[in-house]
Amino acid sequence: MKKWMKAGGAVLLLVTVSGCNSIDTTAVPSEAREIEEPNYDSAEKRHEFYHQFVDNLEQGKPDWIRITSHTAEGDPIINDVKFDGKIVELTADTSKDKFGKGEIIKFTCEPELTAEADEHGNTTYNFTDCNDRSEPATLFFENTKTDKQ
Repeated sequence: MKKWMKAGGAVLLLVTVSGCNSIDTTAVPSEAREIEEPNYDSAEKRHEFYHQFVDNLEQGKPDWIRITSHTAEGDPIINDVKFDGKIVELTADTSKDKFGKGEIIKFTCEPELTAEADEHGNTTYNFTDCNDRSEPATLFFENTKTDKQ
């Protein structure tokens, strides 16, 4: 069962394609900064967590974040976003989802994020230049009316 991991200001899309580019793993920090979704951390912590990654991306500074979401049954879905200073690698690991496909999907993107705001105060941050993908890959979203409390 495919699930959208969407709660408390974060979303990372599960995708069904993989890419051929790879990142320089020696440039990526050896440990990820981690966050649990949904509702395990404060909105302020989520905002700081994601925006630190965005700042590092803009400065060309390697970073690695891990977002752990849970299915309705409580199974973990682990999403890693690694940046080596040049390329972003996104990994969606559903191998522990007892009712899902149980796969690990990787693809790479150029390190440019677009921010799209709507009339409800929601801003979505997308990678738009990803290999073998026609649609953007969403890193996270936040509601500026509710998430910065």
